Amino acid sequence: MKLTVFILKIWYNYIKDYRGKENFEVPVYYNADRKTWYAMFYAKDYKGVNKKYKKTGFKKKKEAQEYEYEFKKKIAKSMNMSFQSLYELYFEDYRKRHKPTAVNTVATFFRLHILPFFGEIEVNKITSFMIREWQNEMLEKEHGNGQLFSENSKSNIYATLKSMFNWATKYQNLNENPCKNMGTFGSKKNRSEMKIWSVNDFEKFIEVLELKNKEKNGKYSDSIIVFKILFWTGLRIGELLALSENDINLEGKFIDINKTFSHINKKDYITTPKTLGSIRKVLLPETLISDLQLYFSETSKINQNKKI
Repeated sequence: MKLTVFILKIWYNYIKDYRGKENFEVPVYYNADRKTWYAMFYAKDYKGVNKKYKKTGFKKKKEAQEYEYEFKKKIAKSMNMSFQSLYELYFEDYRKRHKPTAVNTVATFFRLHILPFFGEIEVNKITSFMIREWQNEMLEKEHGNGQLFSENSKSNIYATLKSMFNWATKYQNLNENPCKNMGTFGSKKNRSEMKIWSVNDFEKFIEVLELKNKEKNGKYSDSIIVFKILFWTGLRIGELLALSENDINLEGKFIDINKTFSHINKKDYITTPKTLGSIRKVLLPETLISDLQLYFSETSKINQNKKI
């Protein structure tokens, strides 16, 4: 099977090079000072306006010519553009409409699992057979720890690929999604059973934390209140990390959940929850109210907008 994939890639690279001999005879320019090539040309944008484009820094003349040739296919919505080019158009649109967490997930799926297979192939040459071969490759693909990908992971990655093709049929003149009649790949039904602590399990855990905390400084630590909030309210980690004192209403006995925290590419983001249903008020049990009162009194927080 891997030999089949290898042969496919060689064939399409050959086709690309062959066509290139006909199409790459476009004027590009050499920067003698920097010893690099650059492309400069006019092309009509989606409004039909003729615009000037320039791209610098190419080490080889052919690279500059290939860039211009591929760019013109992208801007013309020509489906003989490469899969890589279609992805760039899709991702530019996707990132403007989705939260950083979703954008990061999609970028990772494409970078690690999709682009290495399809990247250089022309979009209109991608068939259901190629999709099947990619699926077969995914069936044998392993994580760094040697384990195969879960059914849920395969399902999510495949859904990401299908979504891009659906987008291309709506906005980029793709005649048909090559995944259209292929059915499902992977499954969301095999998730492992969730292990839940009993109240007794949790109290034993807190006893250990409190003992260690007492040995250190005796103050009410952040880690203890964090675990108590998580256990008694069922909040997600991102929801808890986005909390400020202002979100906790001890008199009304509830926590106002209206945002979530994420850390992506060394940057922190606080955004609205993924769905409207995640915006809610969570009731506080009396035991947690007492713990929160003690925590706030000992930490003496002044800024109510500061995160917990």
